[in-house]
Amino acid sequence: MPARPASWLSVLIALLVSAGCSMFGDDEEFVDPDADSRRMYERASSSMESGNWPIAIRYFENLQAFFPFSDYSRQAQLDLMYAYYKAGMQEQAVEAADTFIRENPIHERVDYALYIKGLAYFEDEAGFLERRFNRDVTQRSPKEVS
Repeated sequence: MPARPASWLSVLIALLVSAGCSMFGDDEEFVDPDADSRRMYERASSSMESGNWPIAIRYFENLQAFFPFSDYSRQAQLDLMYAYYKAGMQEQAVEAADTFIRENPIHERVDYALYIKGLAYFEDEAGFLERRFNRDVTQRSPKEVS
């Protein structure tokens, strides 16, 4: 029968250990995902405003990875495709635009995604003839010539 008090004592110690620091008021602080996603979005936006595209891209990518269903996630997708475009990463801009259009086909900003996609395609590397003859593609007529 001496084993019983030892087993009760071990259960009591296990309970005290599992309670941990909460007995002393050191509970973990509640993390508000909306506040954290807002803070991350603000940092990304300020990086964009200062023209620091790589940092803005990293913040927007992290925002999408850590808070995919937050209110800021959709706007981050739009800003991310613009940051890709401005950083000279046309393929990533097109891919981000396609992803946004596929995931949000009736979103009110689908036109912006299409616009960024068009800009990325337009400013992609010039073709052989355009490089050979130094053709300025911005000076050509927007109408189709027959």
